[in-house]
Amino acid sequence: HKLQRIPEGEKIPLSFSQERLWLVDRLEGSLHYHIPSVVHMKGRLDRNSMEAALRDIVHRHEALRTVIRWSSDDDAAWQHTLDAAAWQLRDITTAETDAFVQKPFDLSADYMLRAALITISPEEHTLVIVTHHIASDGWSESIIVSELAELYAARIEKRAPRLHPLPFRYADYAAWQRNHITGKVLANQ
Repeated sequence: HKLQRIPEGEKIPLSFSQERLWLVDRLEGSLHYHIPSVVHMKGRLDRNSMEAALRDIVHRHEALRTVIRWSSDDDAAWQHTLDAAAWQLRDITTAETDAFVQKPFDLSADYMLRAALITISPEEHTLVIVTHHIASDGWSESIIVSELAELYAARIEKRAPRLHPLPFRYADYAAWQRNHITGKVLANQ
């Protein structure tokens, strides 16, 4: 069974792991599924370019802007994709870092990546990125940081970013998984 791109506008089911994390979140919250990353930067920083590069990441990786909608009428949950245009970089102080990292994600409304900039001096900044495990994992952190560096550099250098297009979305995988892993295959798993 090949992975196929699901047309825009279709209700896309949750993957098994999304469903598990969504249920955990509904029962007990999911602070322990926050994945924080801290990037210390030296030198001048163009805040607007950094915010735009982070917004590009959220746009590029649809899972980072996917929320879960639920209908009590048919007792079903599905993925809904937010527009990346409203994503914003926050400015915080060092003292606000813990509260920023610990703030619960609303899986029905929030982007699954949030970021804040701490300005220590004009030449020193700390970027705090928090993702939710429903959209990311430890392996993804290095991808996000390396793509962010490329997207930021491309904006500063006024050139096209050198990133490969993504052939599939996580939503395509989730739909494939729900269609492929059923019946006998599911029982064997």
